Amino acid sequence: MGNYRIVLIGAGSTSFGPSMLTDIFLSNILQGSTIVLHDIDKKKLEIIYELIINENEKLGKNFTIEHTTNRQKALENANFVIIL
Repeated sequence: MGNYRIVLIGAGSTSFGPSMLTDIFLSNILQGSTIVLHDIDKKKLEIIYELIINENEKLGKNFTIEHTTNRQKALENANFVIIL
């Protein structure tokens, strides 16, 4: 299982964020990784964060989910960066 730090820039987008995370959840190689959600819109980011936390728990996935509006903090030690 992976121990990667995957950063999604623009994760507050309801048209791309959830579908991109669904694809990540399907990967066995990425299981155990940290997913960092970043967006400048704090309100939208919070909504997506709650949605993803619930999906992670419901699907029994073992991803660590983080969120931040601070891009520098999000990108720290990133293995993968996806710009949505």
